[in-house]
Amino acid sequence: MGLFSSNLSSNINSSYDIFLVLAYSIASFSVNHLFEFSKLISSIILKFEKFLIKLEIFLLFYNTSFFGNTIVVNGKTWPFHVVNKQRYRMRFCNGCNHRSMIMHFGTAKYPFAIIGVDGSVLADKPAIVTEFVIQSGQRFDVIMDFSQVTENEIILYNTGPDVPLKGAKIELPNSNTTGLVMKFIINQTPVTDDTTPIEFLQLPPATSLLNPLNLQPNIRNVTLTEYNSNYVYVLEDAKKNLYLDANGILNRYIPGDPIPPGYTPTPFGPIIALLGTYDPLTNITTSHKYMEPVTEDPVVNVPEIWRIYNFTGDAHPIHIHLIQFKVLGREPINPTIPLKVGPNPLPWESNTLDLVTAYPDEVTIVQMTFDLAGLYVWHCHMIDHEDNELMRPIYVKSTPNEVFDINAISCGCGCVNCTCGPNCNCTVANRCTTGCTC
Repeated sequence: MGLFSSNLSSNINSSYDIFLVLAYSIASFSVNHLFEFSKLISSIILKFEKFLIKLEIFLLFYNTSFFGNTIVVNGKTWPFHVVNKQRYRMRFCNGCNHRSMIMHFGTAKYPFAIIGVDGSVLADKPAIVTEFVIQSGQRFDVIMDFSQVTENEIILYNTGPDVPLKGAKIELPNSNTTGLVMKFIINQTPVTDDTTPIEFLQLPPATSLLNPLNLQPNIRNVTLTEYNSNYVYVLEDAKKNLYLDANGILNRYIPGDPIPPGYTPTPFGPIIALLGTYDPLTNITTSHKYMEPVTEDPVVNVPEIWRIYNFTGDAHPIHIHLIQFKVLGREPINPTIPLKVGPNPLPWESNTLDLVTAYPDEVTIVQMTFDLAGLYVWHCHMIDHEDNELMRPIYVKSTPNEVFDINAISCGCGCVNCTCGPNCNCTVANRCTTGCTC
């Protein structure tokens, strides 16, 4: 992060660019000193802080949802930034561990333009919106016109919840902490803005999906599934409130212990989340850990359509390495249940992406073509998830008949003709000397 911050700071002479990065921090400041820490330069980093009180007993287990309670922008907690009454280009990157942000400018929800997401600009024209959802790892390129603001200052608000994102705004964040991102103070001195008005911006057409052989896409059904603990239980009431003892401590419930009236033993969250495959004909889901045999094995230059079934209760940012893909749309797993959000695809999904939000109980459909052979991965971009098995390898084959050789990969070579085993000691510059044709 230090080098990244230095690179950002090298652009401080820019009059129009503001770079925002969302991430976690390890410090906290009093809410009474909101917005009083430091004036920003052109680069902005946002972070979250987590305070864990009396929950140490559970930190040994998989923490599926790490949330902070403090927002930090470029190392500054709830800062302010002075802007002129003109258009500014802002680049957002959500580096939060788990938190999904839903951001808007001011209580009036002033409109702004999204011109790019992830690795591409939007197709043909910007998306004019009043808010947007940005999950861990996503990048957004927006233009905000502060000349439309009637107040002397406005807040950049977050309405993303303090719990995992479900889709609809079931609950709001803390309005005094995580619901606030930063403040913009508008300099009222008139300035000349020689940038192109948003309504006249023309963006390049949509990127054509690679299909040099003019082949029909291979359809692949993949899944996200969570598994609850069969051993760690806590007590909850009908409103999902946790039972705390006389000292305010949350304790693990042991079967056979007395149960207070109105409370019921319930699993203390999932122990693991896994990717896998789905057979729609038999309705069978098969989940896999990372080191299990490869199931996603596309062929170079053969288009793929992935139908991503999210059987978990949360929205996950799914990232596929190596390529940019096109979001074709979303479908409810149960046709009687409406989609969580609309339109379909979302306004900022008009061109290619490398990360997509897979909403719970929905099938997210993407299309892409891999153009380089080798071993890659796809995963949820929430750190606690990708580091705890919500990641799977992708082996891109050079030809349809190629057989994936785990021994070649294990010895650091990557060549399918390598005959060395996983304990190979004959590598020179990461190349095996036995059978290697790299």
